[in-house]
Amino acid sequence: MIKNLLLLLIFSISAYSQNQKLIVGKIIVNNGGASGVVVLNMVTEKEVVSDFEGNFKLECSVDDLLVFTKNSLDITRRVIDDKDINVGKIDVEMKSKINQLEEVKIVNITAVSAGILSKSAVSYTPAERKLQTATRL
Repeated sequence: MIKNLLLLLIFSISAYSQNQKLIVGKIIVNNGGASGVVVLNMVTEKEVVSDFEGNFKLECSVDDLLVFTKNSLDITRRVIDDKDINVGKIDVEMKSKINQLEEVKIVNITAVSAGILSKSAVSYTPAERKLQTATRL
């Protein structure tokens, strides 16, 4: 009885490992880089990081859940199906996160404080401006 149970356990482990197939994938980002995306197989807890062009390779089986994460991109999830296993290649589209910045207030900036001028600009009265434009040739 124990031998049969042990034999059944060995066959089930080998059958599970035979269902896994190396999947080649490409991450596509419309307006950003796809390098450095962490691809995590939630079932096997294996993870890889995409290369500079967004390519990755990971062993998967049917119904595995892949999670794609990067700080500048929205989290994306994908369940592997029979078609993905048969083809051996998947393409995953990811979207950039929208980073909303806090309000920036600029107060009391002058050309001198910004380093544009070394001393304050000369200010003329309206009468002096009229005199300057009238005497220019």
